Amino acid sequence: MSISFRIGWSRYKKIRTYRKHPLKCTLAVNRIFLRRDARRNLLPARCAPCAAGRGDMDSINIWNDRYAGKRKAGGVCRIAALPVMVLCAWMALRALSEKIPEDTLPAEPPQEVREEMPQSGMFEWDEDSILRIDEAAELAKRLRITHWYQEIEFSQGMVQELAAFIEAMAGQGVKVYALVGAKEWGYEPDGASLIAYMENVRIYNESVSQNQRLWGIMADVEPYILKGWKDNAQANMDAYVSGMVKAHEWTLENDLLLIACIPRHYDDQGLSEQLERLIAQGCDEVAVMNYGCGDEVERIKTEALLAVRYGKPLHCILEFQEVGKHGLTEEETYRNKGLEAAWEVWTQVEEACEGVQFIRDYHWTEPIWDILAQEAENE
Repeated sequence: MSISFRIGWSRYKKIRTYRKHPLKCTLAVNRIFLRRDARRNLLPARCAPCAAGRGDMDSINIWNDRYAGKRKAGGVCRIAALPVMVLCAWMALRALSEKIPEDTLPAEPPQEVREEMPQSGMFEWDEDSILRIDEAAELAKRLRITHWYQEIEFSQGMVQELAAFIEAMAGQGVKVYALVGAKEWGYEPDGASLIAYMENVRIYNESVSQNQRLWGIMADVEPYILKGWKDNAQANMDAYVSGMVKAHEWTLENDLLLIACIPRHYDDQGLSEQLERLIAQGCDEVAVMNYGCGDEVERIKTEALLAVRYGKPLHCILEFQEVGKHGLTEEETYRNKGLEAAWEVWTQVEEACEGVQFIRDYHWTEPIWDILAQEAENE
């Protein structure tokens, strides 16, 4: 399995090309071995049928006449085709066993390999990061990010920039999602504001090619932050879930994925029934802000069980912002504990959440860059 993963897709495509046309001009065999044809006189530097854009038998036979000096009634050139095909087979076997450097991992490994790799997501709240493709690509490569949640302000002039960003990230095997949400949206039972935003995603996707499209939406709607939440949490949660169900129905009709970003304490508030409906009907995936260092496994248990029950991927989000920001305490962020401590926790949670597709999410790029810089200074 790991060997297949290490085969670069460019190499794979070349092998496919060799099988289709053993006399193709672009053969690595020609490049490597046949540049010495002036000395050996075995094969021409270019295959005439390919150069002429022809691949039919007559064209090959005509080329045989010109090069070998004699005409054959049928079949390909015995001088050229057999050695090249043997060499192609040897090169294909060599590619299967050859290791390539870690920094040249394929952009889109096989499906069975992707399922075994740890999946990681990154939140990005800076809209201008789509203009810094190299920076985002570097971070994604260093942390092996597979999902990128990008805040996007849809405007008339941003289509080309966003398309270029998504295409570049897709080249590294990263799926880009639109990151959006306002706490007020949680009080809309019809999900009107969220659906209106997602309409922009649909319009954008229809205007670009397949590898430039957004995969879906990370809906970070947090109605519990508003002051009036606790006054009537049951009714407010009902409104929020109703809006998410409407939004999910819309995404199902428009070929988009909807990820519900939620806190880990809805069940602690006596809202387990609504939480179950949210995971069952209001999203394709659930992302839990598991902020509470030391008891992550216990606190995400309810959401994990529901994710397994309804076959939904489970995201475990860990916080990395500095202590004091937005009221964060030392017990809620891994800023001072470091990335290795977070990785250990993710591993523990994933092992405890058996039977669920698990995604490790970083919140967010700015503090992660700070941590990486600090770790580099300490080395």
